[in-house]
Amino acid sequence: LTRVGHLHCSSSGCVATRDTMAKCYIGSFGIYAIVTLALAGFSIWHAFHTRKQFFPATIFLTTNKINVVVLSNVAFMTTLSLGKFLKHIFLGELSAQEITELERKGKIAVTETCLALTTFREELNIRMV
Repeated sequence: LTRVGHLHCSSSGCVATRDTMAKCYIGSFGIYAIVTLALAGFSIWHAFHTRKQFFPATIFLTTNKINVVVLSNVAFMTTLSLGKFLKHIFLGELSAQEITELERKGKIAVTETCLALTTFREELNIRMV
């Protein structure tokens, strides 16, 4: 077993460590963010280029299914970026065990929230939210 950079190599192949996966994730997240923002920019440009006024362009952006998906993806990317920023500010660098525990508790929190929302959907209204 030899170590090449962040890879542990043996006769059966190379295995990435958690550090390498985190660096790849950050790199792939950056690519994801750039592609998402480029698609959103193109969608907005196309809407305003084909419809010369603000209101028709806005209606097109909010009713066309592809534009809704693209803009929702921007909202999702923004949420992920905010989460990464807040994690970096409040938690700093985390060990692999801490990251695993954070992911496990996050999955449980999301599952419980979805279950609560489906259970109490009839009681939910604008005032409560």
